Amino acid sequence: MKKKIIKLVKIAIATIVSVLILMILFLVLRVGAASVYNNAKTKAFYTSLKNINFPSGSRVIDGYKKFGHIWGESNHCDAEVAVVISTKMNSKDLDNFLSKNLNQIDYPYGGIPENYDLFVLRENNEIAFVSNGREYEIKKSQFGYYADEYEFGSDRYKILSWELGRDFDRILSLASKIKIERGFNYFIVLSADQSFDYFPMNDFRCH
Repeated sequence: MKKKIIKLVKIAIATIVSVLILMILFLVLRVGAASVYNNAKTKAFYTSLKNINFPSGSRVIDGYKKFGHIWGESNHCDAEVAVVISTKMNSKDLDNFLSKNLNQIDYPYGGIPENYDLFVLRENNEIAFVSNGREYEIKKSQFGYYADEYEFGSDRYKILSWELGRDFDRILSLASKIKIERGFNYFIVLSADQSFDYFPMNDFRCH
């Protein structure tokens, strides 16, 4: 009788351990698969922005892609990409071009409307926010960065960490590395998307 009980206990322990190992393995594989999926989506997002068919004389010279819980407070995934463009176009022409060519950008999740933010680089590598072809000086306050005189809804200023608190310092860092050449205009085009779907949320970077 004792031997049977001991055998049953051993079987029970072995079963529990096996189940726990399978559960851990499943979680690891699920997280890993979600991470690979999100990395691939973000890379495709960045590549599509980088490969927009810009007018002749324009070229992408730098950029970055970033994935994770970058901004906002709720549980979600953020994909943020940016490119630096050297071009003969002015702010108005490039802004107009981008607004008509959003279909060339492969937004990965569809969590927020198709969008972009446009900044122009000045000779001293400072940047200004561009909206409808107009340039707005960027300033900093205790609440964050804002575009001076830019009206956004009922607000006088639009915080350039936007409504969701994006990492604007990353954009400033990107701008600081660009070597400005005479005869060209330099812009940063930034775009972002979010996912609240179940599978991408398995990525540990989403929380």
